[in-house]
Amino acid sequence: MMIFTSYFDSLVAAILAEHLGSGGFSGPLYNLNLALLSAGIQLAPDTPWGQLTEANYSGYARAPGVTWGVPILQGDGTYSILSALETFVASAQSAFEGNIVYGYALIDGANPPNIALFEMLDQPIPIQAPGDGFGIVLAVNFGANNGNSYSQTIAAT
Repeated sequence: MMIFTSYFDSLVAAILAEHLGSGGFSGPLYNLNLALLSAGIQLAPDTPWGQLTEANYSGYARAPGVTWGVPILQGDGTYSILSALETFVASAQSAFEGNIVYGYALIDGANPPNIALFEMLDQPIPIQAPGDGFGIVLAVNFGANNGNSYSQTIAAT
C-alpha cells in the first residue's frame, strides 16, 4: 500500500492550483526522483529518510526528474496522469548476492530528501545477476467526484 506524506499533500495542492490556472497537472511533480529501498520496514506517513535504506547494487542510480504524461480525462470526469516508465537494471561490475529491492520512494533533491510517497512492494525483487531489473510506472488520479487517489504499476523487465 502506498504511503503518502504531508509533503505529497502540499504537492497535490500545487498540482490542483496549477490545473485551475492552466489546465495542466504535472508541473509540481517534475522535480522528483525515484529511489529504490533495499530494506523492508514498516512505513508510516512520518517515517524519516534516515530510517530507510537505499539500494546500492552495481549500476543503481536514482531515476532523476521523473517525467509525466498529459492528463487523461476519464469517463467519470476525473483525471489520470502516468509517469514515464523508470527502469532499474543491474550492471555486470560487482557481486550481486544479497541485493533485494523491497520498495521505492518518490523524493525531492534536498539533503536529506523530502519524501512525497513510498511503498513496500508486495513481493521483494531480488537483484542477483547482471541484467536483473524491473520498471515502475506511477499513476496519480485526481477528481472532485472521488477525491484524490494514487496508485502504481510495477512491470518486471
